[in-house]
Amino acid sequence: MMIILNAQQTEAALDYPGLIEALRQAHASGKRPQSDTTVLQDRKSADNQFVSLVAWLEGGEAVAVKLVGVFPANVKLPVAQPSIQGTVTLFSGQTGEALMVCDGAIETFKKTAADSALGASLLARKDARTLLVVGAGGG
Repeated sequence: MMIILNAQQTEAALDYPGLIEALRQAHASGKRPQSDTTVLQDRKSADNQFVSLVAWLEGGEAVAVKLVGVFPANVKLPVAQPSIQGTVTLFSGQTGEALMVCDGAIETFKKTAADSALGASLLARKDARTLLVVGAGGG
């Protein structure tokens, strides 16, 4: 049965300590997924893009598909919308069964922050007390 998580549920499911540890293990495993990225541009407005990112983990464990719409003018609509919206879908790498769909913006925000925290923990001196993050993005 496929799990569907809205933005609030995605936020709640991805706690930073657990996410950082999962990323630590994934990076340390040495496994590198087969991956592909496709970027399509709107012929009428080069600012608008639709991006698909696909990754298939070796050994048939999982396939992840991230679909992202980038529409910068959305913030100027009568009812403003985020300029970046999307989903992440997880499939079984053995059967192709769709297992989960979650909010892509929340997943991206939290994964980026967790990867940054992981990198800082690996690169910083053990006695460091302060971290400066510049250009973190977000909205």
